[in-house]
Amino acid sequence: MILSACDDLLCFAVRAETEGALRVKLEKVNRDLQAQLQETQDDLESEKEIRLKVEKQRRQLNDELESLRDSLEESENMTAAQKEIQVHREAQLNELKRNLEEEMANHEAVVTSMRQKHNKAIEELNNQLEAAKKVRGHCYAQIPRHVLRYPEISK
Repeated sequence: MILSACDDLLCFAVRAETEGALRVKLEKVNRDLQAQLQETQDDLESEKEIRLKVEKQRRQLNDELESLRDSLEESENMTAAQKEIQVHREAQLNELKRNLEEEMANHEAVVTSMRQKHNKAIEELNNQLEAAKKVRGHCYAQIPRHVLRYPEISK
């Protein structure tokens, strides 16, 4: 009977040590997940800043475009030299329009890519966090059973 109690105690001690190691591992995983979440949030904040900069540039380009249109309308009664200038400005205007469209397309691609990356990272972090919570809950669920089985341990 003493030998059986010693075996049970040894088994419990090994299990307690294993659960302790598992708890430490889960805490490390939790810290890693929190660090990844912070990094993802930083990426999202960076993406928001980029979006604001692009929107500001777009507004500036639209203002410049409107200004060029106004200048074009004002110069209806111009000479041949002025018409050459007008052609040059129209070419610049068209180039600005193309650049704006390219920048908007590039920006949307970057935003879409970052959003997908962010969503994937969040989903992965949530899955890992749920798994860690399940393991933790299982570990805590085992403790009362061992305390009832071995009341001398709780003393």
